[in-house]
Amino acid sequence: LQHRIVFMFELIEFDGEDPLTWTPALDDRWLSHSIDRHEKGVLAFNAGRFRLASERFRRAANLLNVGIAWHLRDVSFNRGKPAPADFLISATPLEQMHESSFVAVAGSGNVLTALGLIHKCWLGASQCEFALGRYEVVGRYSEAVLCTDPENSHALLGRASALSALGYGEKAMEDVKRVLAREPRHKDAL
Repeated sequence: LQHRIVFMFELIEFDGEDPLTWTPALDDRWLSHSIDRHEKGVLAFNAGRFRLASERFRRAANLLNVGIAWHLRDVSFNRGKPAPADFLISATPLEQMHESSFVAVAGSGNVLTALGLIHKCWLGASQCEFALGRYEVVGRYSEAVLCTDPENSHALLGRASALSALGYGEKAMEDVKRVLAREPRHKDAL
C-alpha cells in the first residue's frame, strides 16, 4: 500500500531585492547573481538533481538575456539609434563579436561576459535535459548556443547526442565530423 503526501506552499512575503529592478541593466549585480545561479546549478547537477539544475541554468540565462536587451534598448534610445534587439538570435559567431563593437553600441564591458555565461548556462541545461532523457530539449539548448557560436564543440556534440538518441545517426555524425575537423583529438568526439 502506497501513500502520497503533497505539500503546497504559498509565498506570502519575500525579503530581498528583485533582480529585475536593478538598474542600470547588466551591471555587476546582474552578472554576480547569474554566476551564483550557474554555480548552484552545477552543485545540483553534481548531486543528481537534474530538474533543479536545469531550472537554475535556465533562469540565469534568461536573466542575462533580459539584462542585455534592456541595456541595449536603453543605450540605443539615449543615442537616438534603433535598438539592435535581435543580435542574440543573429548568426554572427561569438568569436567575430568584439568587445569594442559592443562598447560602441552598448556602452558596457559586460556584454561578452554575459554572452559567455549564457552559453555555459544553456550547455549546462542541455546536459541536465540529456540526463532526463528529454532529447528534443537538448537539441534546442544546443541550437541556442550554436546561433552565436556555430563551432562550439560542446554544443555540436550535445546536438549530435540528441540527434543520435532520436534516431538521426547520419545527422549526428555530421556534427561529430565538424568537431573532429577542428579538434582531431577531441576525447568526447572520438
